[in-house]
Amino acid sequence: MSGFRDMKIWLFVCLVATLAHASQAIAAPTALGELTLEGQILAAALSDKKTRPFSGVVIIAQGKHVLFSYAHGVSTPITVNSRFLIGSLSKQITAVLALQQAQAGALRLNASPADYDLSLSEPWLKQVQVGELLNHTSGVTRPGAPLKFQSGDGFAYSNYGYEITGELIAQLSGRSYRELAAKLFERCGMTESVVPEANNATYPANLAQGFSEDEQGGLAAADRKVSSQHAPSSGVVSTAMDLVRWNQCLHDGVALEPEWYGKMTQASATRSHRWGDLGYGYGVQVSRQGPREYSHSGYVPGYISTLSYFPERKISLVVLENVSWSVRDMDRVFHHHDQVRSLLMQALQTSPTTVATQGRQ
Repeated sequence: MSGFRDMKIWLFVCLVATLAHASQAIAAPTALGELTLEGQILAAALSDKKTRPFSGVVIIAQGKHVLFSYAHGVSTPITVNSRFLIGSLSKQITAVLALQQAQAGALRLNASPADYDLSLSEPWLKQVQVGELLNHTSGVTRPGAPLKFQSGDGFAYSNYGYEITGELIAQLSGRSYRELAAKLFERCGMTESVVPEANNATYPANLAQGFSEDEQGGLAAADRKVSSQHAPSSGVVSTAMDLVRWNQCLHDGVALEPEWYGKMTQASATRSHRWGDLGYGYGVQVSRQGPREYSHSGYVPGYISTLSYFPERKISLVVLENVSWSVRDMDRVFHHHDQVRSLLMQALQTSPTTVATQGRQ
């Protein structure tokens, strides 16, 4: 493989449907190496309502170049520029902020959060390590609860662990989590990303109204308030294109030095997932089969999200929705996300390592 310039991919679709009843504009077919993937196939997967309707934005990009985009709103207008709460994708932001503190020598990943005089009274605080909070092996579950297992002995996904981390890096830096995130967003060119003000005194402009599915299958407007406490685990607001920029910033060596990027993306735990067993680093899922993939997903009331990055091709996949479907069936919740990812992975696996490019942004 001779580098990014020599392994560009044919994929020149730009498809945008901005409203629920808007017509879809499809450009030329998508050729991904030897495999021809019609833009209509991606559009059909997103338009299929048999499982449930899609409401949100999809972007596939190579580097900064948009290869495919789609926007469709069910209960409210959605455009590719709409903002969404990105849920647990926020954990990647927090992990980078923590690793930047470690990179600067202010934080040790093998130290206990208790070593840094946090204002927490959890009896187990001295038993866990900062790195274990980042890869969910600490046993921490929720405030006031005992450890699920001895730290380091298992995997238990924990929002609270990331909220502790957010408090820790704020204390070490002398700046709020919101300020730290804003500085990182500026560095990454993420002009549309923000941590909302404390307890959402005001909502970010262009934030899509979120909806939650009720027990009868109806959609009700979700409360968009996110407390500042939850921001490090699930409270960042962003756009699909800003998350493409995030992938570039993280994986192209802007956010972290190589040593610390390597620590972040090294699978130090195993997570059982609907895709199969995945490795888990610091705020990032790591594929164990197929093309190398770094990913994460998110689910908060009113919003769901998926972010993937395929480093060999510098391909980003971003899926953001403004409806949180019933958690009783997570395959249904992430149905369209998984469909588009599957089509993209099939194309990546079929195409040769070096491909000519014809396309447009």
